[in-house]
Amino acid sequence: MSTTSLRHALPLLIALSCVSVAAQPANKMYEGMLNDMRAEVQHAFMLNQELPLDPGLRAAADELKRTHLARLDKLLLRWLDEEGARIGSLDQTGAAQELYASVLARLLNELALWQLDAGDAAYEAATLAVLKTSPGVCESTGTWGDSDFSRRVMRIQAMPAAQRDAALASEGQLLARWGEARPAPPPLPDPLPQDAVSALLKRWQDGGPRPALALPPVLASELLSSRTAYASLSKDDQCAVQLWWLRLRLRQGVTPADALSAFRYATLNTLVDRYGESPAADEPPESGRPVYPRLARRFGVTGATTVRVRLDGAALPQQAAVVARKVIVPGIRDVRPVAFEQIFDAAVLDFAMTKQFYKPVADGGNFTFKLVWNLNEQAKDGPAAKSRGVQP
Repeated sequence: MSTTSLRHALPLLIALSCVSVAAQPANKMYEGMLNDMRAEVQHAFMLNQELPLDPGLRAAADELKRTHLARLDKLLLRWLDEEGARIGSLDQTGAAQELYASVLARLLNELALWQLDAGDAAYEAATLAVLKTSPGVCESTGTWGDSDFSRRVMRIQAMPAAQRDAALASEGQLLARWGEARPAPPPLPDPLPQDAVSALLKRWQDGGPRPALALPPVLASELLSSRTAYASLSKDDQCAVQLWWLRLRLRQGVTPADALSAFRYATLNTLVDRYGESPAADEPPESGRPVYPRLARRFGVTGATTVRVRLDGAALPQQAAVVARKVIVPGIRDVRPVAFEQIFDAAVLDFAMTKQFYKPVADGGNFTFKLVWNLNEQAKDGPAAKSRGVQP
């Protein structure tokens, strides 16, 4: 089976892998879980030989990776002990699965927090300079879900040689924050950068005013001539569009910190990027109910999503946007679950655009409702606004 296929199947195998070790002593069970999670992190820290890195930078990056992975082994053991103490006896039905899923969720969230983390002033300035001038930093090897570390190293490669050592030292400091108290991540942009870009491109495609900064020719051909939707672009091309968007926003007066934060959110590796599956559930939707995303079920994610829908005079939905998110993930406490915050968005927006219970409003009116996501029961907030809960 290929690496991609294995990663695609990983969430579906959580229960199977845990069942196979549930009858073993805790130390043996932990060993199997550690091996699986270690492999997950090693995927994120791949440095393919195809990357055009200077030998010295590659050697330094490899050493940085080795140091981090060695520290992470101890961190994962600590988390397994903490979550195991919270769960209690692992002889209970489903306890081993709950333990594994909780610690894996915690690990995936640290990966996401790291992608959003800001370094010191010099690191931020050097990173911004690279993003403004080096489109090649968006070119990945392998899959986007395996390129977390390599894309950061490629940014350092694009820096002047005199800045690289300091940038590598800052990368080490950011990695040392895993599992420790760290500054809170910036708030989720509203609208999301990808939504803001999509809206601007749609207006431009429909004959609206041209932005002050031209798109690179290849992207202009794809987005304007071929009218390709932003969501249909490859991840590398989406990243390239976000580089253009960052430069445009800086021209419009956005602060460098906000521009960098938006770029990091727009290029954040989501769970879907990592596992290569659609965000929707593997069950057909029922009338009046949204699908419960498969990955949300696998990790026991619950919460609530508030949506605002713009309606026309016939009460037909024209546009939907998520305006509030509450996401609860077993294993993630005292920190925002940034890896999971958007896990319900696709399902709820699809549902919002197909709902039939909207009341007529004046042209351009808005309708706001909240969906409650509950694995153990059907939850609702308003007519037909239900989420289907299914135990993983």
